[in-house]
Amino acid sequence: MVEGTAAVGAALANANVAITNAAGQSVCEQATIVTAATGAYSCTLKAGQSAPFIVVVTDPSGGVEPLVSVATSTPGILCPMLV
Repeated sequence: MVEGTAAVGAALANANVAITNAAGQSVCEQATIVTAATGAYSCTLKAGQSAPFIVVVTDPSGGVEPLVSVATSTPGILCPMLV
């Protein structure tokens, strides 16, 4: 499981989340991931996936540049996206 919170001072709600491996392939079982009102998100890893993972959160309003983080360990990864 990869999980975290996206925020830029305040939670970034309804933002699209992409979590990929070093080859750019999705590592999540979910087809799409969107942050909750609290900015929280989670990804159930596909079998056999291991870090590093690249997490990109995109603000649906376009008011905030995409947030990018790298998770370097597996499993139970917590990736806060606070700016």
